[in-house]
Amino acid sequence: MVGVIASGAACNALTGASDLGVDDTAFETAPDGGAAPDGATGSTPDDRDRDAGGRPDGDVDGGDAPDSGLPPATISPSLASCGASSICITNADGWSPTLLPSVLSANTCPTGWPTRREHKSSGGGSCGCNCAPASGSCGNAVTARGGAACTDATVAYSIPGDGTCSTSLPGFALPVAFSVQTNNAPKSCTGTVETNLAPPRTTTTCEGATGTQDAACKADEVCVPRATILQGTNCLVHDGEVACPARLPRRTVLGTSVTDGRSCEATCTCEANGCAGGTLRAFEKADCSDSIRSVSVDGSCTTSGTALGNAASYQYTASTGCRVKQAPATLGTETVTAPRTLCCSLGF
Repeated sequence: MVGVIASGAACNALTGASDLGVDDTAFETAPDGGAAPDGATGSTPDDRDRDAGGRPDGDVDGGDAPDSGLPPATISPSLASCGASSICITNADGWSPTLLPSVLSANTCPTGWPTRREHKSSGGGSCGCNCAPASGSCGNAVTARGGAACTDATVAYSIPGDGTCSTSLPGFALPVAFSVQTNNAPKSCTGTVETNLAPPRTTTTCEGATGTQDAACKADEVCVPRATILQGTNCLVHDGEVACPARLPRRTVLGTSVTDGRSCEATCTCEANGCAGGTLRAFEKADCSDSIRSVSVDGSCTTSGTALGNAASYQYTASTGCRVKQAPATLGTETVTAPRTLCCSLGF
């Protein structure tokens, strides 16, 4: 029996879930309609672009396989406590309790979970677009505007836009608004496809727990050892490709092997964005240590939060002046042999 993990456009591309069982941000990226933030590759380069996770059945959760089109799960595990270190979990309708070990445990199985199994699963990843200006630059200068509503006269300051540490700006009282100062903003941008498709990985599960009946559990549940933060995450597993229940939305399709037939579309397109997206970070010390705060260089008036009066140095990361217009599609599929669906809770 085989299962096929379909691929879609890059904005819906699948990212690889970490086998840690402890990182919720690693398994899902937020769709951006192909228009990733400034300078973005379409492959979630940092935490700004990540989804919070916890999507209901029908979405990509778990970083490996979409469950859209699958019948909704008919179980609803209570995950209730049935002792100081035990949890109630479904053991019916083909579902079996399992545990996804943490890398903090070196992927070893804790007491109560005697059977350690290794599977292959999707490597995840995505197809990205690296944007660069065809000409022009967002410059190495910013302007500051103070006053009660950021309406005072504009003052220009030179500062490197490449994120290097600079002491060329003074401290600033709030309110203050920072804007880009450039006379040669990019008018057009080029895009280069970045292939960030990871190969299939090995995922370990711990199984074989002796479940017991307990008054705290529902009729279709058994009481099994609860995983600690260091051990991993309590999960359920089911043969075949099925949807996950809402309380265990982190979904991974496991198998005896994975054949990766994916590739990235050959082209992507970018467009100028008017130098939006720059960031100015202020520090208390002259060597850019002891961070005070970060503010957007977009003309918005910052009226609250930590003031910048004590700032002694800054790092200015200017916009590239470009953004993704059309991300490259992920072509092809991953085929999983003898698929099993692993459904885990979010977090530890």
